[in-house]
Amino acid sequence: MKSNLNELYPNIFTRKSTRSFLDMPLKKEDLHTIFDRIKTFRSLPSIDQNWQIIYELDDGKKLYNVNAPAYFVFIIKKNPLFFVQTGYVMQQLDLFCSLMGIGTCWIGLSRAKPIKDDDDIYETIRMAVGYAKKDVHRKYKDQFKRFPLDIIANNHRYKDIIEAARMAPSSLNSQPWYFTSDEGTITLSKRRSLQPHNIFSQRFIEINCGIALLHVVTALENKGIRYEMIINKQPQQDKSWIAKIQLETELS
Repeated sequence: MKSNLNELYPNIFTRKSTRSFLDMPLKKEDLHTIFDRIKTFRSLPSIDQNWQIIYELDDGKKLYNVNAPAYFVFIIKKNPLFFVQTGYVMQQLDLFCSLMGIGTCWIGLSRAKPIKDDDDIYETIRMAVGYAKKDVHRKYKDQFKRFPLDIIANNHRYKDIIEAARMAPSSLNSQPWYFTSDEGTITLSKRRSLQPHNIFSQRFIEINCGIALLHVVTALENKGIRYEMIINKQPQQDKSWIAKIQLETELS
């Protein structure tokens, strides 16, 4: 059974990162609910689906700026799109935790770490998780600090859909995505004005674009629009686009 993205849609416009947590792990019943939902999470189509999410209690070393009691860790088999896949899957977790009233915060690692004894399996990201000391939701959409639509899209043809992507979180609030809309097609690419200087920033650009892509798909399903997603399987060779979404029906 595929995850119901429609119920996550309102949280796109209310979620916020939590940086102050209560000093207690998730209750067993909440953890069970989350992992039952993880079993239904969507993956990018037509690529290796070999990934998992594990729950790891804080070891007391406090290696991150966020003082969280636990973390969700994303582990995936290396492939040309494993960073985009990371963002696409983990944003479902972010939004579902927001729906449950549980706090989260994306934690960037200095690099993707290969899992011991297997050079093809990587830990690509962590997400701090726990019960927040403050509200985990924004009250107003204008509390998001985001670029205007004209910076991230070539036109306003599908502005209601792109608006959902505009709300997506990103590392250092970089918002590295760009959407080109033609009749019946929305194409996601990296914003050309953003020039990564190293692999570290390139990795986060792709994770961020995966997050924005999940928001687009969630908005389409909220409006009952049928679509087909086509993924660029070799983004390192053809850097002009990441994903194309072909709409089966025009938005009214």
